[in-house]
Amino acid sequence: MGSGLEAGTQHARIVSGLKRCDNIITQLLDFSRSRPAGTVPAEVDSWLEVSLNEEAAKLPDNITVTCRLNLPKLKANIDPDLMQRVIVNLLSNAAEAMNTKGERTVAMIGRTPQIEISTRLVASGIEINFTDNGHG
Repeated sequence: MGSGLEAGTQHARIVSGLKRCDNIITQLLDFSRSRPAGTVPAEVDSWLEVSLNEEAAKLPDNITVTCRLNLPKLKANIDPDLMQRVIVNLLSNAAEAMNTKGERTVAMIGRTPQIEISTRLVASGIEINFTDNGHG
């Protein structure tokens, strides 16, 4: 018979998996409804900074998040809810590429997990880049 610690770990995995499934199902249902984007004008860097601060606080402590926001006062029409989902997904994916429950993966040994977010203006519009130093 396994120890209580193993059962606790398995329970945490199950709960985490259920939350992930619930999130995926919600996103699929929202996508299938195909509602028009509810855009509002927003200063891109200011909005992004607030969103990133909220979401970065939820990441494991060993991950460093750096922002290089280069579009001060530039406004764009965005759907804050949809953009928030994008931010959450990109940060989560980057964190998962580098960490497994706060422990470093073999590929990350000797490196500090880092995520860098930057903004810039390009010919086709505004570009928001997410870069991590994880495997892959």
